[in-house]
Amino acid sequence: MFSIYTSAFNIESGMFDWKKSLDIFSNFGEQVVVGTTAFSNDNSCQLLREYSKTKKNVKVVVTDFSLDDMAFDGKIKNAALKECNEPFCILLDLDEMPRLADKLNWINLANHLNKLDYDAFFIPVIDLFNTEREYKSFGVKWYLHKNLENLQRGVVDFAWVDNAKTKIRINQSDTCELCYTDGTLCRTISLIDKLTLFDINNLGIKIFHLGWLDKQKRLLANQFWGPVWSSRAGRQVTDIIDSIDELNKIEYWPHGLKLWYE
Repeated sequence: MFSIYTSAFNIESGMFDWKKSLDIFSNFGEQVVVGTTAFSNDNSCQLLREYSKTKKNVKVVVTDFSLDDMAFDGKIKNAALKECNEPFCILLDLDEMPRLADKLNWINLANHLNKLDYDAFFIPVIDLFNTEREYKSFGVKWYLHKNLENLQRGVVDFAWVDNAKTKIRINQSDTCELCYTDGTLCRTISLIDKLTLFDINNLGIKIFHLGWLDKQKRLLANQFWGPVWSSRAGRQVTDIIDSIDELNKIEYWPHGLKLWYE
């Protein structure tokens, strides 16, 4: 029923436990498609291909998109999407985890989506912080959608600054929006209009984002993405957290939710 697709590059950096993530993805989805690039700065392609030999439902798609391309992440994800063959797709980054015990809820939601004149659901995501039992924020993302030929991952049309498409409004696009091939946003329903932890817990469908748990790794991630964001915007982006002191000022609270492995 589900193809999970993701992008992976520079995985030797130790930023994520990518094998653990793909293990979970392969247990959750009937198919996992990993998009990568031959221009990764390490042996990502080889490592991913070796891993895929151990998992019958994991496929690796190697692209030739350069990491200097300001839209590389969306393009790699889209290449992975085009290799998905299940009727429903779930986009996950390597630092995002679905709760395995919730799969039946996802199946029911996908079957419901199939009856609607919409093509995707916004799914709640909880940004864990400090420990797995605490969070700093939560929101929604395009995680679940129908597998349609006219859907793609990329830059939504209104986020381009100029007609030549050389600059992106980075507050409107991370280059991975779920769009139709004409550049318009996918018709999407949000499961919860006004998010509360109570509602998220009762819903029984959620994604945990682990990208803020390790502060040192968060700084390394920002060091990588900072120049990318500046390239997209066509200017120096300065509002990037670049110190432990700044991270230590972030507020966080207990969430009380069952985690992805519980």
